Amino acid sequence: NVFVPENSDAIAGTCALHVCWEDLAEIRSLAVSEPYQGEGVGSALAEAALAEAEVLGIERVFTLTYQPDFFKKHGFEIVDKAVLPQKVWAECIKCVKFPDCDEIAMLKGLTAG
Repeated sequence: NVFVPENSDAIAGTCALHVCWEDLAEIRSLAVSEPYQGEGVGSALAEAALAEAEVLGIERVFTLTYQPDFFKKHGFEIVDKAVLPQKVWAECIKCVKFPDCDEIAMLKGLTAG
């Protein structure tokens, strides 16, 4: 699912919830347009993705980020990348930074159901 809040005729930001399998999803591509930064758009996007994950019965949500403080505010904890299943890294092979990824892996457990 992709979440896109609009403000007037402009897109304020975007965020995707990618379900990896029945108990694991990823928040990816969370971005806020510069004029809307600091107005709670990013938090609203993250919370919408987490709410959707809970509705779907997802037990864990992870993200790879350069903004760990933002995700800590939403209950995520930094984890070793090795904690995440290898299948998660399938798309990473195409990245110019592979295998030396400098993004920070973070994980949040949800109360399913």
